[in-house]
Amino acid sequence: MKPKALTIWQPYALLLVLGLKRFETRGWYTTYRGPLVIHAAKKFDAAIVDDIARVRRLVQSLDELPGRFGWTTAQRNLADTPWNSPQLFGRALGIVQLHDCRPMPQAPNEFENSVGHYGPGRVGWECVQPIAFDAPIEATGRQGIWTPDATICRAVSSVMDRERMPA
Repeated sequence: MKPKALTIWQPYALLLVLGLKRFETRGWYTTYRGPLVIHAAKKFDAAIVDDIARVRRLVQSLDELPGRFGWTTAQRNLADTPWNSPQLFGRALGIVQLHDCRPMPQAPNEFENSVGHYGPGRVGWECVQPIAFDAPIEATGRQGIWTPDATICRAVSSVMDRERMPA
C-alpha cells in the first residue's frame, strides 16, 4: 500500500511525530487507514511564532512527556531542534499510523484540548506509532490527503522495515 501524506501547521506536525499529540482534528473524515506521512507546512509568520511559544511552554510544563523514554534517536533530534528552525518547515518529518477517524466533540484530555480544535462537527484522526525520519525531507505540501513522491515513499519503506511496521 502506498502511504498517504497530510500537511499540518507547526508546531502540531512536530507534536504528532513525537507522539505528544495523538489526535489531529479536521472538519472531514477519511476512509484511509495506514501509514500517514506528517508534512510540516512551509508557512512561518507571527501567528505561528506565538503558537510555537505557547505550545512549547505547555510541553515544558508536562510532568512527564508521553512516550519520551521510548523515543528513537531521530525523535530526540527533532525534539532538540529549535521549534522555529527552518528545517522543521516545508518538510516531511515522519510517519504515523492513521488508526481511526471519529467524531470528537471534546478532547480526550486537557493537553489534547490545548493543542487541538474540538467541538461539534470536528473529526479526530487518531494517529499512533509515530516514527521520525532520520532527517526531515524537503517537500511541497498540499491541501487534503496527498500521495508523496518517490523520495518520501522510500524513506517510509526504510523506517517501516527498520521498525517492522505493517504496510
